[in-house]
Amino acid sequence: MKLIKNLSRQGKLAIIGYVLLIIALLIPVQKKDSKEPYNLNARVMSILGMLLPMVISVYTINCMVVGVSKGGLPCTVLAWLNSLSVLVWSGLILLFTVLLLVNNGSNKADLKTSGNKV
Repeated sequence: MKLIKNLSRQGKLAIIGYVLLIIALLIPVQKKDSKEPYNLNARVMSILGMLLPMVISVYTINCMVVGVSKGGLPCTVLAWLNSLSVLVWSGLILLFTVLLLVNNGSNKADLKTSGNKV
C-alpha cells in the first residue's frame, strides 16, 4: 500500500482507467448468432500481455508529475523502459501475426494459386 500512497493523483487516475479497461475486457460480449464460446483464457492472456506496458505507463505518468523527489527510478530510466516495452510488444505482435499466417496455411501474397480450384 506504500506504493499506492507514493503515486500522484494522475498515476492513481491511470490505474483506475486500466482497471476499467480490464473489466471491459472480461465482460462476455458476443454477437447473438455467434457460435464461438466465450474464451476467458484468451482474454486473461491479453490482459497479462498488457500488464507490463500498463505498469510502466503509470510510473512514467507519476515520474512526469513528481520526478524523483519522492523516490523511485529516475525519469530517464523510466523513459528507456517505456520505449523498450513499446519496441518489444510491437515486435511480439508482428511475430505472432506472422506465426498465425504461417500456421493457418494462408499465403496472402501468393494470389495466383489461392484462387485456382480444380
